[in-house]
Amino acid sequence: MPQRLFLFVLLGATFLLGACQDVVELDVPDSPPEAVINGFISDTHPALVTISTTDAFFEANRTPRVANAEVRLFKNDSLLEVLEPNPVVEGEYLGQSEGELGQRYHLEILIPEGFPGKVSGCFETKPETLKPVSQIDSMNIQALDRTTTPRAFQAGDYALLYFQERPGVGDFFRINRWLNDSLFRRDIFVLDDENFDGLYYGGDLLPPFPIFGPFEEFVEPNASQADTFRVRFESVSAEYASFLQLIDEQTSVGTPFDAPPALIIGNVYRQGNPQDYAFGYFYASAYSEDSVIRIP
Repeated sequence: MPQRLFLFVLLGATFLLGACQDVVELDVPDSPPEAVINGFISDTHPALVTISTTDAFFEANRTPRVANAEVRLFKNDSLLEVLEPNPVVEGEYLGQSEGELGQRYHLEILIPEGFPGKVSGCFETKPETLKPVSQIDSMNIQALDRTTTPRAFQAGDYALLYFQERPGVGDFFRINRWLNDSLFRRDIFVLDDENFDGLYYGGDLLPPFPIFGPFEEFVEPNASQADTFRVRFESVSAEYASFLQLIDEQTSVGTPFDAPPALIIGNVYRQGNPQDYAFGYFYASAYSEDSVIRIP
């Protein structure tokens, strides 16, 4: 066979083999819809609750929202208020009273009949105590590298936090971060004080806490506008910290070390039967915030 013809046949066969693809259709059984109840109350913000339902596995749209529910907020087992539906956001319910440190809060939710599956019915949440949070003293910007304290794996400008961890073992707090007006939504960052109880970040024993950086990861090189980096500490319970950790494990995918699939159960259940759970979590939290502006 001439060499040119051989190459033509070889390339054609390669193309045909590469073009042969089997379409694999996954048969994922549909489960009946269930209620999803998420919300919080803080020492600076009244209660906010969102009620939705689960949806089909391959559904890409926003999950269905639940309107016309009755949401009651309890403080130390006494009714505090009935949350009002948000007239602008379907499925969202708003309170009027800010939370108080040291008080316990829980919800009772009545979802009317007419919803499919296991959505309708009476639900409640396990009580959450609104605990104090470590207060941020200050936040500044420093250039770090391998020779500085704290050391940086990559040289650049970092935003550093200075704060006192509250004395008393058993504190947990979540860190939320914003760049200008954009929240780092994939961040699930929870600290505990098991090995750092009562210590000061930025003192003699511990360096300041690097919360942003190097800035090249977040902003465009040679950007001319100033950028604001904002941080919020949220006190959380040990149960909510575990819930967040499980979410982080289940959503961090793409490596051989991924956690096996697991059911993520929060603190919402059908009233009178803790074994008949819904999905979501209602938590109570205190806030501490600070920000710093980086001027190019």
